[in-house]
Amino acid sequence: MTKMHMATALIALAGDITNVVNRSISNPVSWPEIAVLQEVHGEQCIQEFAVCEEVETTAAAEKARLLQKYGAVVEVVYPGRNPQMDFVDPTYKPAKSSETKKTKGKTDTAPENGTGTEGEGIDPFAGQSGDAGV
Repeated sequence: MTKMHMATALIALAGDITNVVNRSISNPVSWPEIAVLQEVHGEQCIQEFAVCEEVETTAAAEKARLLQKYGAVVEVVYPGRNPQMDFVDPTYKPAKSSETKKTKGKTDTAPENGTGTEGEGIDPFAGQSGDAGV
């Protein structure tokens, strides 16, 4: 098992900033899910990404969850039985313990404005080495 970041995010459907879905703390996206959403909606579709929790999982379990939710497009992004998948946002810096607050039993250490900036997309492959995007 490995730790995986879950996060709140605004998702511009088909890259249209006037048609946005808010994935809040009650329905966050996983870090690997970002790449799937970018495949479906375009590279710049993710806005206001902010890590809200860490969960334990495996690549196989996360791929199975994503396949159930998004279907065949997951195989395009994460091919094979044991896909190479980044689980954490390499730019994430946890808030100081004095800034941490509890929300429904979960620790919310996400910065108020997220790790992404408005108008910028998120790159889930930013910290990955090799030719994963080729």
